[in-house]
Amino acid sequence: MSDVRLALCHSIRSGGLCISEAARRFGVCDRGRINFKTYRILCGSGIAGQRVRVEERDREVVVFYCSRQIRCLSHDQLKPDIIL
Repeated sequence: MSDVRLALCHSIRSGGLCISEAARRFGVCDRGRINFKTYRILCGSGIAGQRVRVEERDREVVVFYCSRQIRCLSHDQLKPDIIL
């Protein structure tokens, strides 16, 4: 990987994938949800105890399990008092 790409990405190496600073990892609770900022996002009880990656983009928040996208929520949908 070139120095330029490292500088642009400010990356964390994880399983050969380059994950930008905008992506964070969260553990899924036993009820199948994560807490991201002030929001509660449902990921599914089938992956309770596992870790997911959350990317915050310009207009949406995207949740990945392994390399698969499992949720994509717009910022308009996110509300602090509702589990989505």
